[in-house]
Amino acid sequence: GVAWRPLLIIVGSVVAFGLLLPRLGMVITLPLLIIVSAVAGDEFHWPSALISGVLITLLSWGVFIKGLGLTIPMWPVFLG
Repeated sequence: GVAWRPLLIIVGSVVAFGLLLPRLGMVITLPLLIIVSAVAGDEFHWPSALISGVLITLLSWGVFIKGLGLTIPMWPVFLG
């Protein structure tokens, strides 16, 4: 059978990422994506999800913003 709960959580988190990135920036949206996607698994642990969120955010900043020069919002709109 199909594991519907994890599938829907992961697809929902990716859709939420796409909708929230322009408003909340990469600093909030990417760790949120990682944490919500990690909840879909059987072995969820807060420390590893938080560490993964921070590391992937830093790596994404380095690759997409610094390396490729893309104009992805880093910070939420309300922070300027």
